[in-house]
Amino acid sequence: MLKQIISYMYKSHDFSVKGIAKALDISEEIVAQYKEKLELSGYIKKEGCSTTKCEKCGCGCSSKSLNPIVKWEFTDKGLALAKRE
Repeated sequence: MLKQIISYMYKSHDFSVKGIAKALDISEEIVAQYKEKLELSGYIKKEGCSTTKCEKCGCGCSSKSLNPIVKWEFTDKGLALAKRE
């Protein structure tokens, strides 16, 4: 199942638990557990927002406020696995 999930995320660029669950016809709880395993195993990682990123941000805001959105991305290890599928 882990390979199916990582393959889906790679092909669709969809890291959302809801989207993966719907596409693979499995429960969101199971997807969340597998996604956590993928993160702990070093296949995917979160890139959160931090004030250091405001220096390069082009949004034009006058105050620094952190974006609550979490961006997921593949690690090199994750990309290698996804490309084999």
